[in-house]
Amino acid sequence: MHNDITESKNKTTGKSNENPNLWIERFFNRRCYITFLTGCYSCHWQYREWEKTELGSCCCSWKEQFFYLCLVISFILSAVFLFVWAETSNEYNSFDWVVYLGIKRWFLWSIFMLSAAGILTVYTTLLLVISFFLLWERIELYLHMCHKILILLVILLCSFLLAILNKYWTDKWLIAGLSLQIFAPFVHLSLLTVMIILSWPLAIIMAHLESEVRIRRYKMSGYEHEIEEGCPIFTRLQALQVAAGLPFLLILLCLYLMPMGIYSPCVLKRKDLGPKPTFFGHRGAPMLAPENTMMSFEKAVEHGASGLETDIYLSVDEVPFLMHDQDVSRTTNIREVLPSSAFNHAATFNWTFLSSLNAGKWFIKILWLPGFDRDYVRYKAPGFQHVGRLLSLEELAKQNITIINVDYKRLFYRGLRHYKAAKIHINVYVVNEPWLFSLAWCYKINSVTTDNIQTLNQLNRPLFFMTPGYYTFMWLFLDITSAVIIGFVFYYHWMKELRKARWLETDADTTVSTVPICKPNQTAMKQKLNMCIKRTEL
Repeated sequence: MHNDITESKNKTTGKSNENPNLWIERFFNRRCYITFLTGCYSCHWQYREWEKTELGSCCCSWKEQFFYLCLVISFILSAVFLFVWAETSNEYNSFDWVVYLGIKRWFLWSIFMLSAAGILTVYTTLLLVISFFLLWERIELYLHMCHKILILLVILLCSFLLAILNKYWTDKWLIAGLSLQIFAPFVHLSLLTVMIILSWPLAIIMAHLESEVRIRRYKMSGYEHEIEEGCPIFTRLQALQVAAGLPFLLILLCLYLMPMGIYSPCVLKRKDLGPKPTFFGHRGAPMLAPENTMMSFEKAVEHGASGLETDIYLSVDEVPFLMHDQDVSRTTNIREVLPSSAFNHAATFNWTFLSSLNAGKWFIKILWLPGFDRDYVRYKAPGFQHVGRLLSLEELAKQNITIINVDYKRLFYRGLRHYKAAKIHINVYVVNEPWLFSLAWCYKINSVTTDNIQTLNQLNRPLFFMTPGYYTFMWLFLDITSAVIIGFVFYYHWMKELRKARWLETDADTTVSTVPICKPNQTAMKQKLNMCIKRTEL
């Protein structure tokens, strides 16, 4: 009996029998969500009922629009710097070495720079994501002053670092270009997946804008000529649709046609894949043992090195010894033994003193790399096999040189095909990253000089290797699949918003039919229209 009375009360009052705690929980969660967004973006940690911006109108003041543009620029610059720095990981040791020459202290500055670039990119990305959710909730943007200062600092810092790289270390851009050669097919396939994910929120936005246009046009159907002239809301809503949909469509079309402009040396038939390049241990195996020592050389040979690369100096008493640096401060304990002479040139010490610190000795096979004093070397040691640099084919033939040892960045952009056609044995240095070794393998490089022989020796085939048939199949399959999925997503949200708009129009007709109709004046007409539109939005 009591339940019947309760049900009858609920029917008369129009209230459901739901647990009120669920409504409180939903409201509380939304309050936390909005507070979190406004707190992170604007440092407003006290919840309040934010006034929603009107669709088609500006979401913030001109000042905030300027800083939002700065936020987008900071994100782009930080992402570009992170990409360039991450893709040039093969050169980290060289960068640390250059810094060491300046400050005389060894530190992994390259890893520090990578971490800093990652932090800056994550920071700007989070701000962009939070601003997107605020726009989705139609809350006016207000970036806190601390964020504004940090964003400007990010722009200045990234611009400065990119300018430094562009002026003093242009090789970084060459390495980034090489990485795109091998990663481009997989970047293409990955970006198609990203576009499918992005199509969901974009379809919601565009369908909602179209629904808003339909509803507003329906409400204006009786006196649209009087009001449309002074109300550019339709133009703004349609401009938003074009601004959201057109870039997405253009990017999607570019991705569909992207494989036609991609060249990757690792997309080739299996029979055309050359043999695995052999290894030259760069100062032995410096990742496994101290460089330029017998232990380092032995470790390199254990891991399959077919040759060893080293640097030779003559002591003051004309004894040859192995050392890369101009001084012995980095690789010996001279700072403890004789700190006053720690940064003196290595050739200024006698062999007795050097042998008490750290040294190597001659090993099995010697290749003469420097281009100077070749005639003297041929006279004194006619058995040496001479190795050239990036010389012309005529110069190599003149000096009877059939082996070249070159920087991989310069070789891949200059004359690789000519050297291969002339059957010149090519060795590139210094290759430490698996992707770069895979690129050299696909280019049919004969050998590489590396510090990371223990890792590269484990590769049985190039990374990111694909046959042309497999890549063509994946290209067409993902293009067709993504087009179908994206089309279905847009159709689903479009029909959903269309049904919602029709329901609101029907509800508005029912409401208007119960009210006596009279011909209002122009001001009353506009007021009624605004009230109707606001009621529809709510």
